[in-house]
Amino acid sequence: MSGAAVAVEVVASPSAGRRVLAGRMPEAVVWTAGGVLRKQLTVPAPVLKAAWCIFQNTGPDAILCLLQLGVLSVHTQDGDSHTIPLPGSFTGLWPLPQGVLLTGAAAQGPCILAHPLENIQEVQMQPAAAGAAASGSSSGWDTQEQVVWSGVEVPYIVTHNTRHQRLAVWSIGTQQAQGFVAVTPMRWPGVGGAGGGTYKK
Repeated sequence: MSGAAVAVEVVASPSAGRRVLAGRMPEAVVWTAGGVLRKQLTVPAPVLKAAWCIFQNTGPDAILCLLQLGVLSVHTQDGDSHTIPLPGSFTGLWPLPQGVLLTGAAAQGPCILAHPLENIQEVQMQPAAAGAAASGSSSGWDTQEQVVWSGVEVPYIVTHNTRHQRLAVWSIGTQQAQGFVAVTPMRWPGVGGAGGGTYKK
């Protein structure tokens, strides 16, 4: 590829020095490490987002995830690849400590993929404690929530809600008994009662 590459999204992997860039054609993805070309992939459709993700029971190496219209393709560092059909047109790809959060599908709520060979799970949204709801704050997830940050080190995401003009920190955990992934507003002591995990402008 000649000239400077245009980034679809540059995402640092858990191992330092790795970048993923999309070239002039969105179907070409380049993986560099320390300025050295490691791998170049050609995919059949434009890449919307790219991220290095850690999945449950797949070992310590990060897996490259490429979000395309209607599919998520995963590529291991050993060269294996797998394509996962998605139940909606997702536009957001957010790495988590164990898996990836998919957001942005108009008719579908956020979903989590915990392992590349498992089915995608719809996220169950749990409201904050009754104290926050009683005080009139809107602490539940709605269609205006837009993820602005996620991390692979901690199980939290940060969202911005344009309707309520607020930022919120959400905790992500698995409810083993029910078998689903839950996202709940984070509780901060002394801020807005029991459910005070939001910041309004």
